[in-house]
Amino acid sequence: MRNTPWLSLPALAGAALLAQPAQAQTAPPAPELNLGSLVYEPVEPCRLLDTRSPTATGGNLVAGTAQSFDAYGADLSAQGGSATGCEHPRAAENLAPVAIAANVTAVGLAASGAGNIVAYPTGAQTAPTASLVNFRPGTNIANSTIIALCEPGSATDTKCDPGDFDLLANFSGVPAVIDVQGYFYPRNLNNEITVSKAGGTSPPSPRRCSS
Repeated sequence: MRNTPWLSLPALAGAALLAQPAQAQTAPPAPELNLGSLVYEPVEPCRLLDTRSPTATGGNLVAGTAQSFDAYGADLSAQGGSATGCEHPRAAENLAPVAIAANVTAVGLAASGAGNIVAYPTGAQTAPTASLVNFRPGTNIANSTIIALCEPGSATDTKCDPGDFDLLANFSGVPAVIDVQGYFYPRNLNNEITVSKAGGTSPPSPRRCSS
């Protein structure tokens, strides 16, 4: 498999999602991810979801109710994303990412009050306490962050499909918009990706080190 250089988080900054001005924030990476053990592959920004879209079947985020989304796929219009899809770079190799780099916007202009949005792999037992973005009425707030994805068969997630993640709004409802900017894959000591589409991290194949 090909080697891929590691890119630092400052390289993930993307264009603004909305025409309305947005207040930038910073949020920590998902605590369960060890970024040093992952390979990052950037993509052109692609609209994963927009809960305001008339094609988004789940509608806007409702306070206290988690909503599941796909981090990649051929047609994401059912979640307000690109109708032509957002596919990850290793799809042709039947490999699956374990996290995404994304720009998340809480559309405060349509929020029912102040609150925050958290994200976590679908099937996780508990929601994290660290928020992706805090919002308040009247202001659109954007943040570049990392979202962990479901890994079926892993120790933490067993009831989901590869690439699923949940968004949860706390305290108030709000529309959400996410553009994906890149995908993370596990790697071994040779910087090779070692995750299978079936889920879970697999060991690298035997390799002869010397003759």
